[in-house]
Amino acid sequence: MKSMEPDMRDGSKVLPLALNKVFQLKLDDVAFRFIPDPSQIKYALEERRKAGFSDEVFPGVPVFQSRSLVLRSQNKRYRPVFFRREDLEKSLFKASREQNRLNPALREGDIQVRVFWSSCIGGETSVS
Repeated sequence: MKSMEPDMRDGSKVLPLALNKVFQLKLDDVAFRFIPDPSQIKYALEERRKAGFSDEVFPGVPVFQSRSLVLRSQNKRYRPVFFRREDLEKSLFKASREQNRLNPALREGDIQVRVFWSSCIGGETSVS
């Protein structure tokens, strides 16, 4: 908030919220903004470079996912997204450990990066 213009700071708050509450705020037309962790921006740019892109900046809040991590529930398949690359890597490691073998589908460079808001509303703005 220090970087905000002084007149914009009045009435502004920084709050931790569950994502379902964030979507309700959007529906209620409340102004809010996600601020990405600088280390995750760095990781997002690294993943982009691995995918053959040479971006200097990332266009939003990165979320990370992998084709190798699929959750199944009631005949549906889901690929979870993570705000932190480290959390995705831990989940991939845990899944392979629970299967007592490395995930055979996991390949180097199998982490994809997307812009958070677009991935939530079904946009296909995959950047990797």
